[in-house]
Amino acid sequence: MKFTVEVDDFWIEERELSDALQSDITRSVVSQISKSIKDKVDKCLTEKINGLITAKLEASIEIHIENMLNSGEITKQGSNISIVEHMRDLFNKDRGWSSLDSHVKKYSEKFAKDMIIQYDALFANKIVLNMKDQGLLREDVVNNLLGRD
Repeated sequence: MKFTVEVDDFWIEERELSDALQSDITRSVVSQISKSIKDKVDKCLTEKINGLITAKLEASIEIHIENMLNSGEITKQGSNISIVEHMRDLFNKDRGWSSLDSHVKKYSEKFAKDMIIQYDALFANKIVLNMKDQGLLREDVVNNLLGRD
């Protein structure tokens, strides 16, 4: 690529600009133009290449997933095993899910305790409100018991 830059001004005609200064200006302008073009070309190429690679990767991944689902097998450590066996291994091996029953029981017990706490709080709230309605508690005591300001 070759650029020609001409500095055409009355300064040159008067010979006040030296040849070295003209050369430096020319070199600077050419360098800036070259850098600008290079940056634009790099950006354009990067976008095109990223688009192509993404499309090819997506197609390849879709093909592999489709093949895996059609065959019902995956390759694990160099051997083919069924997806069902692989999922069973994930749940049964050292992954924190060694016993699915124990995890279900643990989470259901936690949920039951939370529900009991909510029920107790609601029941206590109803008792306090009924006592207030019957005139057995003053307003400031009710607000204190219910956590109101």
